[in-house]
Amino acid sequence: MAGQQIQRVIKVGNALAVVIPRPITRALNIQRGDNVAIFCTDFEEVRVRLISEEKILALRLGNIES
Repeated sequence: MAGQQIQRVIKVGNALAVVIPRPITRALNIQRGDNVAIFCTDFEEVRVRLISEEKILALRLGNIES
C-alpha cells in the first residue's frame, strides 16, 4: 500500500483540488474517469473512496445508505 503523501491544495476554476499521487492511484487502482466519494471524518481528515456505478445508481434511487 502507498504511504502518506503531502500535497498542496490548488485552485481549479472556482473549486479547490488536491492531486492524487500516482503511487496512491496505482495502489487503489483508480483510473481517470472513475467515480469517487469524498467525505470528512470527525478527525479533521478528508477521505476518498472509489465508488462503483452500481452504488451510485442505488444511492440515487435511495436503496442504500451512504
